[in-house]
Amino acid sequence: MVKLDFEKVYDSLDHTFLYNILSEIGFRWKWRQWISNCISSPMLSVLVNGSPTRQFRMERGLRQGDPLSLFLFNVAVEGLSALFKKTETMDLMKGVSFGTKAVHVSHLQLADDTMLFLQSREDYLLNVRRILRCYEVALGLRINFHKSCVVQIGKGGETEVNWAAIFKCVKGTLPISYLGLPLGGHPCSKLFWNDLIQRIENCCVRRKPHAIKWETMCKSKDNGGLGIDSVLDKNKGMLAKWAWRFGKEESSLWKRVMCAKYGVSLNSLKWKWNGGSTSSYFIKGVGVLL
Repeated sequence: MVKLDFEKVYDSLDHTFLYNILSEIGFRWKWRQWISNCISSPMLSVLVNGSPTRQFRMERGLRQGDPLSLFLFNVAVEGLSALFKKTETMDLMKGVSFGTKAVHVSHLQLADDTMLFLQSREDYLLNVRRILRCYEVALGLRINFHKSCVVQIGKGGETEVNWAAIFKCVKGTLPISYLGLPLGGHPCSKLFWNDLIQRIENCCVRRKPHAIKWETMCKSKDNGGLGIDSVLDKNKGMLAKWAWRFGKEESSLWKRVMCAKYGVSLNSLKWKWNGGSTSSYFIKGVGVLL
């Protein structure tokens, strides 16, 4: 497993390559021209010894804080996802499979958070590094290998060190932080939550203790409260929503992985959320509500 960290994601994105991606996914010329006017029209000037240089147009980078920038960055990283998929079809890399139905997963992406899942072969890792280099040259997005890490699951020792050396990044161990939450490890262990508990305590220690009951604060404003959502009720609602999504969504990746792991048909309405002793704590948590 390889966790990638992009370096200065909004500063170096090449506009020409971005327009080509927009064209490939079906944006017409007029739409591309509108986007070009939004991100390439500003004129810049650099102060050299206190004197401004001649003005020039932006050819790289997106403005942080602009709602359009987040959308355009997500479009840009779709190109990297397409490269990984094409490489996998050419047998130059291979992800991991789940269950008897062999649902393959090679990578997960959410904005600039990218996680790769590769089988333990040196040539696969070398091919991924070549892909990232080509992507960097084309789009301008560089991988910060000093903050990226390689975590080998199931096997350890010398092979894991070699993987980190080939990829020129650090060697990681489970649990690691992904999307702000711990990934891997045992959720029932206190050590698993130590980092999250410490962050919450650091936030609370700077605040004075409240003199009003939490139950009162969770009441509606009409009933004398502040209308703050109950964390317990919010958690129950979010867990129950996963059961709703299982019945609503037809072929999403998470559903295919769950069905392959627990041997359930995609079209089946029957789902044993208790799942027995082999189920994850997430599955058991949903099962308590049903």
